[in-house]
Amino acid sequence: MRVGDAFKTYADFEEALSQYKKSTFVDFYIKDSKTAKSQIRRYPKLANSSEQLKYYYVKLACVHGGSYRKKNSCQDLRSTSSMRQGCEAYIYLIANAKGDALELTRMNDEHNHEKSETLFSHLPNQRRVTPQEKMEVLELMKLKANKKLIQHKMQTKTGKVINLKDIANIYTTGKTPSHNSLSEIVEQLQNTYNCTVEISADSDQNLIGLFIQDKIMQNTFKAFPEVVFADATYKLNNLRIPLYVMMVEDGNGQSEVVALGLMTNEEKETLRCNIDIGSDNSILCDSCLLWYHTKCEKKLASKEKNSAWFCSKCINVCNK
Repeated sequence: MRVGDAFKTYADFEEALSQYKKSTFVDFYIKDSKTAKSQIRRYPKLANSSEQLKYYYVKLACVHGGSYRKKNSCQDLRSTSSMRQGCEAYIYLIANAKGDALELTRMNDEHNHEKSETLFSHLPNQRRVTPQEKMEVLELMKLKANKKLIQHKMQTKTGKVINLKDIANIYTTGKTPSHNSLSEIVEQLQNTYNCTVEISADSDQNLIGLFIQDKIMQNTFKAFPEVVFADATYKLNNLRIPLYVMMVEDGNGQSEVVALGLMTNEEKETLRCNIDIGSDNSILCDSCLLWYHTKCEKKLASKEKNSAWFCSKCINVCNK
């Protein structure tokens, strides 16, 4: 490919460019262009060939062109890599006077960086895979296949260099977001996992919490109801609401999960509501925030629902 070459269609130029890149081990990107359709009013001769030519003019620059400049706000806190090395190589095409072909009028093929087949094969455009190959990677990732084995399989099949990062990016961009409704989730938990699921809402029917227990959790809770510990974990769901894990200590001194609760806030009343759903045999101390077995605590007969209650240890501290 050299200055003076003419191409009847942009597809012909792309084919010639592909051969040029493979033979010289360099890659280009479109830096500036104007479509042929946008210039028909100024150049009526383009009317009959705008679809084939695609561009009135197009300038392609080397992928290593330009210079990398850090923003002043960065303050050199991050060390980032860049392909930009100030390479001035470019290719410029423009429609000829007749408007029936793209002519290569200017070209600079002098590169200021190292060129080799190995470096060329590692460039992003050369590592790109087809949609069918992406679907194959997604299917293997869904089956929990080893990433390195997937990488080896795809490299063998395509003959391209594929990094582990490419595999991770394909999986991240290819995942379909879930749009399950609350009723579908509750139905799946009840039918598939045989769980007890209770939903609490406010007066305006806004979700407050979701309480989940399976049969093993219920039996463990009934066996060791004396003290219940609760703590929240975060960023485990797309809603970004805390997941409360409630635990007890069994006879061997081991921790056992007895309930899970998705709660929209961390207020004491919300936590009290979810525990009350799980068991009528436990009660929360409003001072130390520990749960106690109702049969082990005295003077609970006259306690009203959702009213304040204090354990004997907290009462003794207050009396002192």
